[in-house]
Amino acid sequence: MKRIIIAILSLIFTCILCIIGLFALENICDDMTKQLKNLSQAAQSENPEDAVSIAYNVVNAWDSAHKKIEVFIPHEKTDELEEIINSLPIYAKQGNMERLTECAETAIIRLEHIVQSEKPSINNIF
Repeated sequence: MKRIIIAILSLIFTCILCIIGLFALENICDDMTKQLKNLSQAAQSENPEDAVSIAYNVVNAWDSAHKKIEVFIPHEKTDELEEIINSLPIYAKQGNMERLTECAETAIIRLEHIVQSEKPSINNIF
């Protein structure tokens, strides 16, 4: 009887941890997405000074978020996203607003894909 109770409590504890992890991952990705959308808007408005400062803010936010994201998902899923985010200040400094917008939109898509791939659903299982 004790083994059954311990097994059930372990299962409940594991489920709670997974739910908390999913919510934390969604919040982190939502915050990053908002910052990337601000960067994209600054780039589309052809404002290089704001774009440079926002790009550096995005990189700093990614540095702190990256450590938290890797707790929940494998490092391989974030490597390309990290390269894209680290290239944002370079494009902003060069004044290449078209490429900056493109990279910001690509990063947004990748963040949304990370969240969607981690949600428990039938499509992710099969």
